[in-house]
Amino acid sequence: MATDSFIPDPNIMAAQDSVLLPPEPELISDEEALKLVNDTFQDYDHGRKPFERQWYRNILFLLGNQWIIWDTLENKWRKKRLADWVPTPVTNKFAASGQRLVSVLARIEPNWNYIPHSESEQDISAAETCRKVEPIIAEENELSGIRESAAPWIIYTGNAYLMSGVEPVMGKPQPSIMDASMMMQLEVIDYKLYTDVLAPFEVYLDQTVERFKDQTKILVVNRRSREYVQNLWDVDIDELDVAPNIHYQESIGYVTSSPEITGFLASLSRIKRITVKRLFHKPSKKYPKGLYIVVAGSRILEKKPLPETMEGEAFIPISSIKFDSIPGAAFGRTPMDDIVHKQIQRNKIESLIELIALRMGSPIWLMPEGTVVRNFSGAPGAIVTYNLIGDKASKPDRIPGEQIPTSIVQFLGQIDKDIEELVATFEALKGQAPYSGAPGIVIEQLIEQGMTRFGPSLRNIAEGYRLWMKHQLEFFRRYGIAEKTAMKSGEGSKWEAIKFKGADIAGAVDVQIESDSTVPRSSQIEVAKILEAVNVGLIDIEDPVVKQQVLRKLKIQDLKDDNESDMRSAVQENEKLTQGIPVPVTPFIDNHDIHIYQHRKFANSDVGQQPEIRSLIVQHITQHNMLKDAEMNPGLVVGQEQGLSPQGSGITKNIGKGGKQALAPGKGADATLPPNIL
Repeated sequence: MATDSFIPDPNIMAAQDSVLLPPEPELISDEEALKLVNDTFQDYDHGRKPFERQWYRNILFLLGNQWIIWDTLENKWRKKRLADWVPTPVTNKFAASGQRLVSVLARIEPNWNYIPHSESEQDISAAETCRKVEPIIAEENELSGIRESAAPWIIYTGNAYLMSGVEPVMGKPQPSIMDASMMMQLEVIDYKLYTDVLAPFEVYLDQTVERFKDQTKILVVNRRSREYVQNLWDVDIDELDVAPNIHYQESIGYVTSSPEITGFLASLSRIKRITVKRLFHKPSKKYPKGLYIVVAGSRILEKKPLPETMEGEAFIPISSIKFDSIPGAAFGRTPMDDIVHKQIQRNKIESLIELIALRMGSPIWLMPEGTVVRNFSGAPGAIVTYNLIGDKASKPDRIPGEQIPTSIVQFLGQIDKDIEELVATFEALKGQAPYSGAPGIVIEQLIEQGMTRFGPSLRNIAEGYRLWMKHQLEFFRRYGIAEKTAMKSGEGSKWEAIKFKGADIAGAVDVQIESDSTVPRSSQIEVAKILEAVNVGLIDIEDPVVKQQVLRKLKIQDLKDDNESDMRSAVQENEKLTQGIPVPVTPFIDNHDIHIYQHRKFANSDVGQQPEIRSLIVQHITQHNMLKDAEMNPGLVVGQEQGLSPQGSGITKNIGKGGKQALAPGKGADATLPPNIL
């Protein structure tokens, strides 16, 4: 059987645990599977052409290929047939507006929350593990690349899809189970998560079902190279491409801004391509575990059940992202569809202005009959000579060129305003200040206010990423064989290694997106909020611990070096306390506030709550508090507050018995403090 990089065979997973599952009955015959895939393709292909034509047109407009018309005979976009003297200018406001929206969506970083399904310890532990797994999922899937790839499809077509999967990682078996015959063999040691960003050209579905989760069948159709199919499934397939002009997705790679180079040239490529169809069928009475079928050309390559959640529910590992939803329609729309018409209108006005300038902008000479002109070159400073012959002859006269009507120029400006209204790309979003001297915080707030027009779109994006993360967690839970290690930055520049694997997610977890986390935020707004909280007294900046956190939020970490060393020292003391070693307090050197904060935080941890360790921590914190009081109140006799009589003389007399115990708990040693504490 060929290795599948999408849904591994359950028998492979069982074989790694030395448990061989009995062969399951065939889900579906090859003939029935091929018929099901082809019938689904024919059903879903009906009615798609207007959508594909519109998506492809937007890509052409993005490239500046805008003087085009749809040829109903050849079923393709072609250059408009115009007279040679007709100008075809393009000031690509379409691309400029679209790229601003793409940059906004590409920087969205959703915050996922993992909620235990119940109060059981298993579910709570699973939710905590999911938080630790998130960085691994983001790294293996290259999450930043996913956002950058999905954003253009969402903006220019209104639709994008995220398909999750796993691919095997090959390696040598563990030394403990290897013998001489296995030394040179490789086996699957783990599975790596991945995500394919699918364009709407590749996804076929029931166009009358609005909610993606209500779709019963999803068909993903790709044009893959012959070499790709051979490497993945170990089969050699030839396919005769009978309709090359319909492969828009493949054609985009061959389109430029030149109207003469259109997508049909993809059919002339030397790369032999094959149509690969992947069918995802939800569970039904006939197929209780669902179906996953792969067809290349006319050959069945794979037949498997769908992956399952922890609760045993089969799911289709694809999440949908729409820009704007259309009631009762599966495909979404984008405001770029409206800008197309405004861009066409703008191009025509620019063409008209250029014609006026060429035809009427130049001056015209009037030559009366009988006037003979010589040296009429038009060069600057030229001297023109003329002779008058006959009674009707007179001096040549010059008519100045006509100015472009102001109404046309105003109309051009109105079109630009309409484009800004349609996509909400006002001055602030373009980086222009609304008035002279406007502070950055005002500009950023205007940007966020402008983004309210995209409220439903941002919620659609949030839902798409939420479902994507849920699919990723399910794949990691089932196929995360090897132990993963994530490094977590702790306090005091300490790094903590966290180890886990898929089996650690044994409970039920709900995935949610933090409210409004998909709304692009500005660092300037966060800074303004922090500074405002400091000004009104909500944040005590005198507290060194709070001050350190504020500096970290403001991203001026170079100003917190002193606090960082105190944090590191307190963490090292916690490590000694864990080993049962009492740690004395160093007066006038230890930062008591930071040390107390770190030690209290450690005392509430699982390790710090052990009785023998907790008593040492309480003793140590007591020393810090007493010394802090002594340093802040030099004349205070600590022992007198507790009803103790001062003993001794000199320095020890002034700190009292309580002060002595703070410096040397349980030992009764005399304290030695610098004179300035008095």
